[in-house]
Amino acid sequence: ALLSTAPEILFFWVARMVIMGLHFIGEIPFHQVLLHPTVKDERGRRMSKSLGTGIDPLKVKEQYGMDALRFTLAASMTKGQDMRLSTRDLDGYRKFLNKIWNAARLALMNLGDFRPEPKRLEEERERLELEDRWILSRLTRQIADLRRNLDNYDFNLAAEGLYNFVWHDFCDWYLEMIKPRLYGNDPERKWVARQVLYRVLVDILKMLHPFIPYITEEIWQLLPEKEAESVMIAPFPIPERGWLDPEVEGKMATLQQLISAIRTIRSEMNVPPRAPARAIIRAEDQGIRELVEENRLFFHQLAGVEEFEVGPDLARPEHAPRVILEGAEVFVPLEGLIDLAKERARLERELEEVEQDGQHQSDEQTRD
Repeated sequence: ALLSTAPEILFFWVARMVIMGLHFIGEIPFHQVLLHPTVKDERGRRMSKSLGTGIDPLKVKEQYGMDALRFTLAASMTKGQDMRLSTRDLDGYRKFLNKIWNAARLALMNLGDFRPEPKRLEEERERLELEDRWILSRLTRQIADLRRNLDNYDFNLAAEGLYNFVWHDFCDWYLEMIKPRLYGNDPERKWVARQVLYRVLVDILKMLHPFIPYITEEIWQLLPEKEAESVMIAPFPIPERGWLDPEVEGKMATLQQLISAIRTIRSEMNVPPRAPARAIIRAEDQGIRELVEENRLFFHQLAGVEEFEVGPDLARPEHAPRVILEGAEVFVPLEGLIDLAKERARLERELEEVEQDGQHQSDEQTRD
């Protein structure tokens, strides 16, 4: 049995309950005690109706939604520490719920009259592409981590893990990577993408349901085929170790770093989003070069690269910013993409501001 209570009544009430239980019936009423944090406002003041520092949950529901409030509380609950509840956090997690809804809408639009065939997917796993094997491996790890964190009452770690998996792994990477297959004309590749998409979406809804029951139930009812009438009574996911693939996760991590490096250069150098870029990847590791060659489409689709070179000893072009990664260097020539003179002037202005700030801080320290 578990008792959830506040720490300030541990000795005044909880200890007495144990003593009374042992004295009168010879039993301990509970074997575990979860001390939930004291909720405070943004300024660290204890929430109190008399002080006017409390938050009306009904008003929060109207502005942010009850699911956003539930997820915020779970994500902010660190054992042994008080919790500060801010509208900034509520707004951030409301955006997370919008992300979930939009991702589910995209998935449902592409599932149509789809019927899941999990046994066939298992038997024909050699047909899975890199991104499919990667997301199933990441899903397996996420399920195992979530179950462990829930068993340990580490609700903040459970919520954080779900947030990162859903937002980054599923939405930012996997959904974007499978769009060409979902919209393409190859029925076999589309079948695999839809099977994996459905499986991951279903498990995401199950994992999120204890935290955000309303939106997950709403999406569950829209699934083309359901294993239970409600997600509430659907079996909770169990990690299937057979899908774990550290090698694939390593390859995808390398691919993500390379694509992110190009994105970073484009962003920092103010390259227009739709401007087709050229990238040069210098890598001595043949495995990295082969990985890039096999996944050229993703560089075009996710980083706006129209052409690129891959090799062990390529020279760095003029006016090409560089990102150094483990085992590779990435260059993006800026000639023709931006106004180099204007960009040079912008960087010189930023450098001058930094130097002035540094001099100002140095002068203040000298006066002190």
